[in-house]
Amino acid sequence: MRWEVAIHPPPLDVLVKNTGFDRMWLKYMYGRFKNECPSGRMKEAEFKRIFALIIAPERASDQYLGRMFRAFSNGHEENAMITFSSLIHSLSFSSRDTPEANAEWTIRIVTGSRDKTAFNLAEFSDFAQTVFALQEGRTTVADDRGDKETVEQRAFTIFKELDADGDGLVDTVEMARFFQRLEERQRTEYL
Repeated sequence: MRWEVAIHPPPLDVLVKNTGFDRMWLKYMYGRFKNECPSGRMKEAEFKRIFALIIAPERASDQYLGRMFRAFSNGHEENAMITFSSLIHSLSFSSRDTPEANAEWTIRIVTGSRDKTAFNLAEFSDFAQTVFALQEGRTTVADDRGDKETVEQRAFTIFKELDADGDGLVDTVEMARFFQRLEERQRTEYL
């Protein structure tokens, strides 16, 4: 039997300062996290089990949950894990509603990595497949005119719109511009 030394999060005051979350909520979440992961480490299998319940077990694909895990985790494939600190910091980061934060979080989810700053068409197509699998396994989608297209066709169309400079990569700048335009469009619709 191998013993693992428990990982402890930073002091509560540091977490409050760095995340903006409420002290009581952080204490509650830490208790829940320690209940599920006594060592202070959440492995991919544990993450998938817990988050599948949140998303809906019948819809949560293994690929989608794997992407989510890697977006939250603090390591590479061979030693990937989520600590309480990495979970809370990822939740804090993903809850910031700025074009830049949305861009970076989207790239994390699309690529399944915290380290990448761009994605290509193949990565985006794989991501689109996992998202459409969440929607009861649909392989086609209707556009604004009601015309059906495959997930691959839709992914290609969206990717080309996002890849403003046509270099075959969508980076954080292009994604931030997309979210900025989306924010402006939503603002004008409310006026």
